[in-house]
Amino acid sequence: MSGSEIDKPALLAVISSKRLKFESVEVLDSRERRHENAAIITGSTRMRGSFEGQPFAAHSRYTHVFINEGGEWRFVSAQGTPIAGG
Repeated sequence: MSGSEIDKPALLAVISSKRLKFESVEVLDSRERRHENAAIITGSTRMRGSFEGQPFAAHSRYTHVFINEGGEWRFVSAQGTPIAGG
């Protein structure tokens, strides 16, 4: 939640190494918009977990982008923004 960018291989590595663990992810609201071969999902979540053994709690808004290639939906981008005081 520091504004840094992380690519897919790095994210998968930190999750598979169990350095990042999620205890709960609660979707508070969600909205889907479709545009031909793209879908944009926006919403907010509350998450709890730990990173490198340090507990964290986060309340954030997110945007996820999917594209449809050959009849298959593919997750291509994610962005999250912390909600202050959350």
